[in-house]
Amino acid sequence: MKTAFLRCHPAVNLVYFFAVVVLGLLFLHPAFLAVSLTAALSYCLLLEGKAGVRRILALLPLQAAVMLFNTGFAHYGVTPLFTLPGGNRITLEAIVFGAVMGVVVITMLLWFRCFSLVVTEDRFFCVLGKGFPQLSLLLLMILRFLPLLRARLRAASDANRALGDDTKRSRLRSAAAALSGTVSYTLEHAVDTADVMRARGFGLRGRRSYARFHFRMPDGLLLCALTLGFAGVLAARFSGLAAAGYNPVIYIAPLTPPGVAALIAYALLCFTPQLCGLVALLRWQPGGAV
Repeated sequence: MKTAFLRCHPAVNLVYFFAVVVLGLLFLHPAFLAVSLTAALSYCLLLEGKAGVRRILALLPLQAAVMLFNTGFAHYGVTPLFTLPGGNRITLEAIVFGAVMGVVVITMLLWFRCFSLVVTEDRFFCVLGKGFPQLSLLLLMILRFLPLLRARLRAASDANRALGDDTKRSRLRSAAAALSGTVSYTLEHAVDTADVMRARGFGLRGRRSYARFHFRMPDGLLLCALTLGFAGVLAARFSGLAAAGYNPVIYIAPLTPPGVAALIAYALLCFTPQLCGLVALLRWQPGGAV
């Protein structure tokens, strides 16, 4: 079920994550926030399983920290709850807006985690490789730099620790040596990679490359549906159908029938991977169409 959306063309994956991230940042209405958070949670659990549960539990303190930070440093609002000894007012609006911002931060982290699991290097390169070969190669090297640097740094630190004593000064000296060697090796490796790609004719006009992914008719239909859904929900957002404000007073627009329609469209958009998996599961059931 979780591989159905992965079998789509990378352009569909990129458009989907672009839509949910942009709309997730624009909407502050509780109903739309709940839809985005639920979709991100369910998709992360679908992709990672038990590891996703641990990741979600680790994000809960972050939500509390964002809420407490906003409550302690933002003093807007017209509904004071109590006053701290220093004279700072704690208002209901600051607490509610801090909770909303915490939900937005957690939702974005979950969406980007799903993005990293779905849009791998080969998928990203498939979309941008032909039109922008130099830019796509540069972005891939940047995205790979930090995890590669961390893995090499850990390996170098383990090797230096195995050769030396275990005192605090020795560990500090080993860490500095490992960092210096790892950074030098990584930069040299980047230069070598650029030379190798240039020698292979990367980026030359007329050069043909292997294409692992093929754009088919279902991909085109899904891409059109995602684009239309994104445009419709975006229009609903800027028309004020799902307006919400938390400064200086809390205002949440009631959902009218057009607002409910926009919420349903937004839910269908956010739950697209789960719906694709459900359709694929039903197709392969006994008696279903293959």
